[in-house]
Parts: sequence; C-alpha cells; structure tokens
Amino acid sequence: GANYMLTDSIWIYGGPLIHFLGGELDNTLIQEAGAGTFQLIESEWEIEQDSTYGGYLGTQVEVAKNCYLNAEYQFTGGANAFGASILLEF
Repeated sequence: GANYMLTDSIWIYGGPLIHFLGGELDNTLIQEAGAGTFQLIESEWEIEQDSTYGGYLGTQVEVAKNCYLNAEYQFTGGANAFGASILLEF
C-alpha cells in the first residue's frame, strides 16, 4: 500500500485489502461440576466468509534506536481487527 514518512521516526501507511476467512472451531472443555465430579462441554463453530473487501491503516514509530512500535487497524463491512508489535532490529 501507500506509505508516507511524517517525520524521521514516524511512518504511516494504508490501502485496500481483500480478506479471506473460513474454517471450523471445535472446542472441548472439562469443567469441575462440584463434589469431585467433572462435566464435559463440547462446542463447535463454523466460520463463514462475510465481507471480503476493506482497507487497512497503520503506523510505525521509532521509539529508540533500532526499536520500533508498529500498530495496524484492518476493517471490512463485517469485521474489524487491530494489531500491534514491537520490533527490535539487531
């Protein structure tokens, strides 16, 4: 995507995205039911594709020499996501 250097230590970027998501989640949980007995709880979810097209915006900030903070926001008509990380360059 497009990026722009705001200052010597701050970059911003963004652009369009195509998002593909699908799958199944199977969950098994053993829970204490009291008096030394346990109960088995099973559940299943199917993840279906909702909105495919969207965009993203992000920034990278140099917080110290060779240390960067990254943050990114992604959005579609059916979902939103945020992620962040610290990058140490050596």
